[in-house]
Amino acid sequence: MRDRLSNLDTHKSMGPNGMHTRVLRELVDVIQSLSAIFERSWRTGEVPEDWSKANVTPTFNKGKEEDPGNCRLVSFTSILGKKMEQLILDVILRQVEEEKVIKSSQHGFMKENSCLTNLIACYDAMTGWVEEGRAVDVVYIYFSTAFDTVSHNILLGKLRKCGLDGLTVRWMENGKKAVLPSSKTWRAGQRGT
Repeated sequence: MRDRLSNLDTHKSMGPNGMHTRVLRELVDVIQSLSAIFERSWRTGEVPEDWSKANVTPTFNKGKEEDPGNCRLVSFTSILGKKMEQLILDVILRQVEEEKVIKSSQHGFMKENSCLTNLIACYDAMTGWVEEGRAVDVVYIYFSTAFDTVSHNILLGKLRKCGLDGLTVRWMENGKKAVLPSSKTWRAGQRGT
């Protein structure tokens, strides 16, 4: 945890609890109790209230500024909550890799894999098929917000089936985010847009 905190980007915005990254980074040697707080949170499944809150601010993208569809939402969450989520993610990835749950053909969200490595693998396979004289059809599907529509309960159930430990699953169940509208969002709502 010390490494994660001492490498914080001090130019990032602070979360809803008002704690700036520079404070955490400069006091990393003093804040010994954070590890104990993280450990207790994981063991009990209790997530501190301010870790579960997010300030959401619409950021103008393009087009007419009064059209809400031309904004993307930026979520500011607790830095400590983000660090705990990274620890949980490390546990999940380690478990998934050890159990060989995800196939090597999976490129999204995997270390050293990306859209580019997926494209290269696909291109390589299609080139081989064309050289063999086989027909090749390609269908492109764009899942812009696919992960946002995944049922949290179904995802947790699948993680349990993969053998993820109960403490981590319980922490994830309790770590859901509460969205706090920013003043900018509130003003937009008052205008009726």
